[in-house]
Amino acid sequence: MAAQDAFASTRQSLSTSLRALQTTPASTSTSVPPLVPGLPDAFAQLLTTFRHTVTGLSLAFKPPITVPAAIAQLDKLSDQLGRIISCVIAASAGEAWDLSSLVEEWRDGVLTIAGEVDKYLDALEDGGRTDAGPSDNPYLLHTGMVWDSIDKLDKELSRTEVQAVAKRWEGQKEVVKDAWNEFKEFLEDAGGEDGEVEGEGEGDEAELDFGDDDDEWGELEKAMAGGEMTTEEKARAEAPLLGLHQILHATIPRFLSSLSPGTSYRPLLQASSEFLGAFDTAIASMYPEQDEKEIEAALSDLEGKSRAILLRVRERSPNDQCVTFLDRWENRLSQETVTWRSR
Repeated sequence: MAAQDAFASTRQSLSTSLRALQTTPASTSTSVPPLVPGLPDAFAQLLTTFRHTVTGLSLAFKPPITVPAAIAQLDKLSDQLGRIISCVIAASAGEAWDLSSLVEEWRDGVLTIAGEVDKYLDALEDGGRTDAGPSDNPYLLHTGMVWDSIDKLDKELSRTEVQAVAKRWEGQKEVVKDAWNEFKEFLEDAGGEDGEVEGEGEGDEAELDFGDDDDEWGELEKAMAGGEMTTEEKARAEAPLLGLHQILHATIPRFLSSLSPGTSYRPLLQASSEFLGAFDTAIASMYPEQDEKEIEAALSDLEGKSRAILLRVRERSPNDQCVTFLDRWENRLSQETVTWRSR
């Protein structure tokens, strides 16, 4: 009965603490709240301590169950998770969760941990009511799942806003890179042995060997892509405009730390997110059975999304090196656009 009461108390405490993370604060601010000095270190230390507590709680439930030790560990678990949640709330300073990329990262990670803890507590309660052996008891599996959720947040923990923004941008950058590399490989195949693509060799993966199925696989790829490429289609696809846009998106993370802090990076990240969709559409328009009007519309939209990124970066007073890159990129875009339209 004492153990059951302890479980009920732990769940009630966790539910109360989590409610603060599940409620969206009302805020109209555009400024990222400054972090309390030492808060990231304290947050990371709490995550480490919490992992040890989960281990201790699991050991307390190893048959024969030691009820007093289990109750003590449950009390520590609810207290420490409450402190972890308090760190997230302190980092947000009462502002909207998505105002800060760091706060979003911390909050999402803690909510994931809490979800695993909830399933872990279910398994512990069920295990405490049965005579199942350790190898049969699901709480051991859920112990590992809680550990994994803690480790994922702890090992990848952003300690500054710029780190959190860069991490999100890098994730989007990988999506763009994958689409770009796949497109380059298609053009290389379309060009035969002599086919060349601007930017070739950057991030290319080894060619997969399908043995006797190579011909069939190649025919399937051609069918999915829409068929063979004509000379005119290949000339359009090899124009450097797409590569130029890819370079812009890939280079921005290099300058994030030079941008003026304070205001939210949300508009810049939103511009990056919209770029992803436009880049994918532009890539798709270049595959066989091209429609020139569709290509023009896609490239125009992509240019608009790239210029939105430029605008958001320039708004944050970048350093001279960044400004030089942006100016050179815009000049090159203008030149290549003139070339494209006069072809």
